[in-house]
Amino acid sequence: MKKICFDPFYGLNYIGFREKLRVNKILKNKSLFRYDGVNMLYESDKVEESLKNMFNEDALLVNNGTSALKLCLLANGIGEGDEVIVPCLSFIATAASCLSVGAIPVFADIDESFSIDPNSIVERITKKTKAVVVVHYQGYSCDMDKILEICRKYNLALIEDCAQAFGSKYNNKLIGTFGNSSAFSFQACKVITCGEGGAVISKVNMDYINRYADNGGYREKDMMPLWNKSFTSFGENFKITDYQSALLSIQLTRLDKIINHQKLIFNALTEGLNKYNLRKINKSSDIIPMSLCVTFKTKIECDKFIDYMNDNGIEFSKRITNFLPKYNTFEKGLSPYKNNFPYKNYKVQICLKSLNLLNRSAWLVLNSKLSKKEINYIKNKMVSYYEK
Repeated sequence: MKKICFDPFYGLNYIGFREKLRVNKILKNKSLFRYDGVNMLYESDKVEESLKNMFNEDALLVNNGTSALKLCLLANGIGEGDEVIVPCLSFIATAASCLSVGAIPVFADIDESFSIDPNSIVERITKKTKAVVVVHYQGYSCDMDKILEICRKYNLALIEDCAQAFGSKYNNKLIGTFGNSSAFSFQACKVITCGEGGAVISKVNMDYINRYADNGGYREKDMMPLWNKSFTSFGENFKITDYQSALLSIQLTRLDKIINHQKLIFNALTEGLNKYNLRKINKSSDIIPMSLCVTFKTKIECDKFIDYMNDNGIEFSKRITNFLPKYNTFEKGLSPYKNNFPYKNYKVQICLKSLNLLNRSAWLVLNSKLSKKEINYIKNKMVSYYEK
C-alpha cells in the first residue's frame, strides 16, 4: 500500500466550489475589511449571527484563537497578580494568553481522558486563583459537571478553550456554553477553518471585548471608531477580515458532515479493538474524534508499538510536544520584558503524572481523507501487533 496521508487539516479537506464562489464575490465587491468596502456584504456580521443562534450568546469573530483566549480572560477581569489554572497538555496559546494579561498560568495534571483532572484543579487552588481554563483536547469534552461544581464552590471564573472541539457536546449541550466565556479557533487544522480566525462568546462584558478587539474604540457600524467616550480605552487590533468570514460561512454549513464523517472513521477503526486501552471518553460526552489515542502500561511497550506501526507506514506518535511545563518560557520563567514581568517567585508545576501518561500513549491523526481500504489496513496492523 502507498504511504497513507495523516495530515490534520480536517476543514481544509472540505473546501470546494462554494467557498471559492463566496470568496470571489468578496473580491469582486472589494469588501475585504469588515467595516469598509465599495459594496459591503457583511459576511462577518452574518457569521456572528449564525454563531449567536448556535450558542444562544452574542459572538465576536476575531483574527485567531489566541486573541479569543486573551479576550476571554479580559472579559473576566483576569490580570496582574492573578493565577489561572490550565491543563499541562495543550497548545501554548492556552497558557501564553494568561501571561499576555499579566496573570500566571498554573499547570494542572490531566487524567485518562487527556483533559484537565478535576482533582488536580482543587490541589492547585490558592488565594490568588481567579480562573480555570479547560481545554477540550482533540474534540473530547472535559468532565464539566465536576469542573462547574469546583468553580462554583471556590468562586472561580470558568473559561472554555474550544479550539479543537467546535461542535462537540456534553450532556446534549454544545461545548462552549458552560463557561463564563469561551474561545474558538478556525485555524487550518481545526474542525472548520478559514485559515486563521477565532471567535469569542461570553456571558460577561461582551461590549468591552468588542471594543478591545477594535483598538479599544467605540464604532457605529461602518464609521471610524471613536475614543472620546467615557467607556473607551486602550485595546488591540484583533479584527477578522470579511473574506475569512466568507470562507467560514460556507464551512459552517459543512459542520455536521465533517463531524459525522470523523465519527464514521473512528467507529470503523475502533470496532473490535478490545485489547487496546483507548482514550477515555467522559460520561455524557458527544465527541468529535480528530485522533485515535491508545495507552499502554509502560513507555517501552508504547515505543515498541509506535515503531511497529511506523515501520508499516502508519504514523502513530506521542504528544510530548504539547506538554507545556517543559517549554522554556514556563520551565525557566523567561519573559521578553526587562523586569521579567509577569514572572515573580514563579515555580512551574512539573506534572510528572501527566508526563508519564503521555510517554505511555500513542496518537494517530484521523485524517478525513482516510479511505475504507486505509482504515482496514490500519486496523489489521493493530490487530496483528497483538497477535505477533
